[in-house]
Amino acid sequence: MLGGDNPFSNIHGDVLNATPEDDQSKRNLVEELKNRARAAVGRKNWPEAEALYSKGLEVLPDAILYSNRSLVRLSLDKKDEALADADSAIENDSNYAKGYYRRGQALHKLGRRGEALHAFEAGEAKAPEDKSFKTMVAKLAQEVREKGPNVTAPANTPPPPPSKKKAATASTASPTQTTSKAPVASAPEREVVEGEEELGSEVVRGYRKTADGRTTTYFNNELTEEAKALIGDIAPKQVAGEVKMNVAQGASSWNQAGTWEERDMTGWANGRLPELLVGLELPLPGGAGAVRTTELKKLEGDSQITLSRGKRRFLFEYSFELHWELTVTETGAKAKGHLHFPDMSSDCNGEYEVSVQVKPSAPPEAHALIDRHVRPVGGGGAGEEEVLLRPAVAARLAQFVAELQAK
Repeated sequence: MLGGDNPFSNIHGDVLNATPEDDQSKRNLVEELKNRARAAVGRKNWPEAEALYSKGLEVLPDAILYSNRSLVRLSLDKKDEALADADSAIENDSNYAKGYYRRGQALHKLGRRGEALHAFEAGEAKAPEDKSFKTMVAKLAQEVREKGPNVTAPANTPPPPPSKKKAATASTASPTQTTSKAPVASAPEREVVEGEEELGSEVVRGYRKTADGRTTTYFNNELTEEAKALIGDIAPKQVAGEVKMNVAQGASSWNQAGTWEERDMTGWANGRLPELLVGLELPLPGGAGAVRTTELKKLEGDSQITLSRGKRRFLFEYSFELHWELTVTETGAKAKGHLHFPDMSSDCNGEYEVSVQVKPSAPPEAHALIDRHVRPVGGGGAGEEEVLLRPAVAARLAQFVAELQAK
């Protein structure tokens, strides 16, 4: 269990040391860990994010957590551990395309370009519409052609010689010195200094004589007329008007310095996503039929807005199923299925992984319409007659992100 010597026990001890008993408690704990880990990633505090993701994997291991920790460990230059996490993500869910992306990143950092290329190609096969895979496949293919599949290190490379500065420091190390305790000299007879007065056998300290012969303390400050004229009127004065605090944009009124602040937007987002995604209806060209979204299921995740050093960050991570229904006008037959979004998160830059699922009960006459209007990702140049479900859903998700950033 994490905790004890963990350096983050003070700030995250409530979650790092938690031991949930039932499944619901485990899910709640993992959501809180992911929430805090994303905030740490936003601050680029990689060790903190690694500790939080590790606790989440201890409680409920899944492919997304392994993938996220792989990213964090790669940022910490823990290349072998990042590769192990990517492999665990793939082992946990072989259809999770981002696991192959993380594997490719780790292998590339390790100099194993040929294997990295195979990993990106495997991910592209899982998510052919994801442009990031196409980019990395092209990049790695060129590197393999120009530099070979692996980075080769020269054999028997001698260690670098010690620097002159270190050698000089070692050669001039100071010898152990022995010190003897010096005898304590007897205190000299005390002298009366300025500002003290002998009164019998006692010395009265901190007193002085005034001009008129009075004995008073040094703390009694009597201003001359010249000093009063120089200082002027220094009495407190009332400030007219309300003083406005210089508050960073997007921060709370109390946060004048623009320091760390976090706003939980999960409640708003969990209500807004169904409003945007459900009820979307697209009539198909030529009156062939219509496709519409009917229900949002298995919505899991959270979102937040953070403020650090005056900069706002908008973080979210969701997974869900958006169910759709296609109606064929000629026969009235209906086909049903859903779009599966395993990782709609702020680090995807709007390019979310999605898979199209069709129920086996779909009638034969609907298959052509599904292939033409539901499965394509868009951008195929079909012109004004192009009516595609996935780009329409992507536009609604872009609207969700824009509304979150306007909060």
